Amino acid sequence: MSTNFIKVANFMQKLAYDAEHIIRRHKAGATHATDKASKKAGHDIVTDIDLMIEKHCIEKIKRAYPQANLVSEEFNSDSTLTDSCFVIDPIDGTKNFFHGLPFWGFQIAYVEHGEVVASVINVPALHYFVKAIKGVGTFVNGKKVVVKPISLEHSLWLVDGNRVKEIIWLDLYRDCLGARSLGCSSVTYTFLLAGKISGIINRMAPAWDVLPGYFACENAGLHCVTLKNGIQIATVSKELLDYATKKLDVPLDPKSPIQK
Repeated sequence: MSTNFIKVANFMQKLAYDAEHIIRRHKAGATHATDKASKKAGHDIVTDIDLMIEKHCIEKIKRAYPQANLVSEEFNSDSTLTDSCFVIDPIDGTKNFFHGLPFWGFQIAYVEHGEVVASVINVPALHYFVKAIKGVGTFVNGKKVVVKPISLEHSLWLVDGNRVKEIIWLDLYRDCLGARSLGCSSVTYTFLLAGKISGIINRMAPAWDVLPGYFACENAGLHCVTLKNGIQIATVSKELLDYATKKLDVPLDPKSPIQK
């Protein structure tokens, strides 16, 4: 079974490198990713390069896996997860990308029989590549992830979501070394897998934002949970997971939902 998962992971790896080549070919990311950016819902934007990458991936997937469904940010955002589907985020952290910040990445996951079995994240500007395969392991730049626990007082966290920050931000500065926010799930999960930070807390978000990284963390043996209120936590130890869960497992104020 894992052989098929390796095959689809290698296929997605090729798509991730294709995405990087598309960006390089269009000389993006030096100061502004592109001069052509359009507003989406809320404060989101989409660039022409987002659309180019996603279109390329969709064409490749339809040829290689014609039976699989697609859930993707730009062209299939209304689609829902099915028993067999690819989940694509062509550029995660588009606002960072557009402004020349290095916190952005391409990410993709594959769902089979209703569960994620492989995912890939490519963060070219920071030279990180994540590949996760069920039954095989999670790898960062070709090296298998080894979880290294750390004490609560020495932990450093990455937190996304305005409402989440309201709940826990001050606690993290009081009880831990503090918190940071990058505005990019793919980089956030990658930094945790690379051992750069100790825990992440993510907002409720569409599947393409969180599924690839969350699976990679679970698959690596990190301590992960999705709370009933939609908040996702991933940490290097059960101590840190229990700490964050206790702080965050609270009903959400309907007037102040989790936001980007």
